Amino acid sequence: MRKRIAALLMLAAAAVLALALPTAGVPARPGDAAGPPCSDIRLTVDYVGTLGGTATVSGTLLTPQAPSCEGALYTVYVYDVTGTTLLGSQQFTGDGLNDAFTYEISITSAPSAVCVYATSSIRGRIADTAPNGGCSDPAEPLLLNGGGGASGFG
Repeated sequence: MRKRIAALLMLAAAAVLALALPTAGVPARPGDAAGPPCSDIRLTVDYVGTLGGTATVSGTLLTPQAPSCEGALYTVYVYDVTGTTLLGSQQFTGDGLNDAFTYEISITSAPSAVCVYATSSIRGRIADTAPNGGCSDPAEPLLLNGGGGASGFG
């Protein structure tokens, strides 16, 4: 009996020690996603139309590290500049083959600026947001007819 208890204690101590050791030699995964490489996303976006009339937010959602994750949901959101009112969205399902999804979201009563961001979600958990702050901390709003559009939100 004592031998079994001693053996179990030694096994438990070895497990604790193994878990405490750093994982040397494991390179950091490229991108900033909290999931597999196929969950890392980037976003290109353009916002054109008529102030107070109709406008379109369009661009491409990219998975630059790998083809899209099969069954993952990739969603593009368009909010007012405060990030509190959803103006439109479009969702895509990953197929394991495509690495780019073209979106076009129509906006009625177009404001002078909007906030656009995207998420990747695997099994109900958000793995990445592009740009990283979403609408909670946008670098700058996307202006209506503001030029060639923003690129590389990641």
